[in-house]
Amino acid sequence: MKIEKKFFKNVLVFKIDKYRDKRGSFFETYNETKIKKYFKKKFLYDAISINKKNVFRGFHYQTKFKQSKLVQVLEGKIIDIVVDIKKKSKTYLQYKKIILSESNNRMIYIPEGYAHGFYVLSKKAIIFYKISNKYKKKYEKTIYWNDNRLNFNLFKRKKHKVIFSKKDSEK
Repeated sequence: MKIEKKFFKNVLVFKIDKYRDKRGSFFETYNETKIKKYFKKKFLYDAISINKKNVFRGFHYQTKFKQSKLVQVLEGKIIDIVVDIKKKSKTYLQYKKIILSESNNRMIYIPEGYAHGFYVLSKKAIIFYKISNKYKKKYEKTIYWNDNRLNFNLFKRKKHKVIFSKKDSEK
């Protein structure tokens, strides 16, 4: 595992070592010994999100019990998007996006202070998360994809209908 890219100075994209042979493949989803040289965050729980093509989830964050996340795609392909929500930051409300897929072996570390979302490109996508703090619905916030402050234009060029949950749909 090694750092492939950095966004906003502390959002890290890792390239995961994946071993393949005629039987299939093997890779580590997390190795504390290897990762602790990049950051010292402890994770509280794991989660898996299974999604259909054209699903958009995000941009979510919590105001209390702030969370850091380690995200990777076990199956499929997504555009993963990170939004800086630190009000005193020079990059406040700017976003970065990156392709995560089972074939490119990338994993992204999203520290506290960022909202997170993704859009599914493949027929199905299974996303694996390690999350650093408990989830409390009453502290969850959403930045809507069509918030004018973001200038987010991913869906303006999409031919297919984007699938949103009620909480992620237009404000």
